[in-house]
Amino acid sequence: MNGNDLLASFEYLEALYHRPILPPKTVGLRRIETLLELLGNPHRAFESVHVTGTCGKGSTATMIGSILTAAGMKAGIFRSPHLDTYRDRIGIGSGSVSEPDWLAAFEIVRLVAEDMEAGRVSGYDLGRVSLFEMVWAMAAYHYALTEVDFAVVEVGIGGRLSPTNVLLPEVSVVTNVSLDHTAVLGPTEVDIAREKARIIKPGNAATSAATQSDVIAVIRERAEETGSKLWLVGEEVRFDLHTHDLRGETFSVTTPLRRHDGLEVGMLGLHQVVNAATAVSALDLVSERGFAVSDEAVQRGLRAARLPGRFEVVSSDPLIVLDGARNVASATVLAQTVTDLFPDNPVTLLIGVLGDKDAEGIVDVLAPLARSAVVTEPPWEGRVGDLSRLETALRHHLAEVEFRPDAAEALAAGLAQTAGGGLLLVTGSLYLVAQIRQLLLGVSG
Repeated sequence: MNGNDLLASFEYLEALYHRPILPPKTVGLRRIETLLELLGNPHRAFESVHVTGTCGKGSTATMIGSILTAAGMKAGIFRSPHLDTYRDRIGIGSGSVSEPDWLAAFEIVRLVAEDMEAGRVSGYDLGRVSLFEMVWAMAAYHYALTEVDFAVVEVGIGGRLSPTNVLLPEVSVVTNVSLDHTAVLGPTEVDIAREKARIIKPGNAATSAATQSDVIAVIRERAEETGSKLWLVGEEVRFDLHTHDLRGETFSVTTPLRRHDGLEVGMLGLHQVVNAATAVSALDLVSERGFAVSDEAVQRGLRAARLPGRFEVVSSDPLIVLDGARNVASATVLAQTVTDLFPDNPVTLLIGVLGDKDAEGIVDVLAPLARSAVVTEPPWEGRVGDLSRLETALRHHLAEVEFRPDAAEALAAGLAQTAGGGLLLVTGSLYLVAQIRQLLLGVSG
């Protein structure tokens, strides 16, 4: 392939998704460990904060990275999934890896991965690497090469078997736990908590905003097992909300280390205050472990933090909000935020979910907000599933439901239904949110 072609690198990664592969339950971490070892174990060259959770991990990781940057550190932020371009997965400060640096890392990792698949690595017999493993290896390689001080690393799915779980972080974060990816992680919240809690490593520190007593018990058990200090938002960590409106939220956070007053976050929704309190607790644990993060850095970092596609108001006339609510828990948060901030605006849903999601559960939460809906296909061939499930579920609640498989046509239909002071709420799959965002704003990879 042409290694200087950015688009070709994206297409190479996309093609990986459609090829047979040994699953994580079979290979564990051996495949990513081999790949990283052949690259010189770059993941050991920097400090890290490791972030998992069912909801909010992207926002929380972004806030942590923004605070570290405000503290004068060179911070990487590894995200999954991306919104606009694969390059967004390898964040540096407030931006993304440059095209030349992306291509340099891609070529290095591609050659090693192809040696592994072709049987040219002695003692290795686990086949090709996954898309996620390859991009994570690229991120680790780039972060080591550019000598970042800290990397904030977001787990893809779960924790125990995530390729990112090769890290030995300073601080581990479990934002929360609810039902998602049950076929992979287990059928109950306790099962899922056990998978996620395994990112807590011996001798590090951990924080969580989980609320269920049985989930907290699992996280606490893992912390005790590993000798890790654990702070819980709602117990050791407290927050006080001061204002909540379309400009964002103002609040204070108190941890066992110190009290933070005058905090602001421009990411909308009360749930972002919980995410911010989690992020602040993680940074205070980092400070306790000998890395200087001042009160001022916390304030400036939170104020600067932004993550597109999370209750993002992209237009006021017509009113359009984008939010990747892909499960019942995130849909519930979205419904509350719409009710809080736009109580008088009739809602049209523009929605598409992937086939492995709880379409009926998401609809049961969001449809009562709406007067009409447009169903469309997220841009992920092979994971879309039967969209008639989504359409049928919506018709149980709404009289006006259209199915438009083409995203541009779906957007036009949604805008037509939103006339007269309405709100077009684009939601479901984050991949769909990204596609609609590109149509609206012209953002491209």
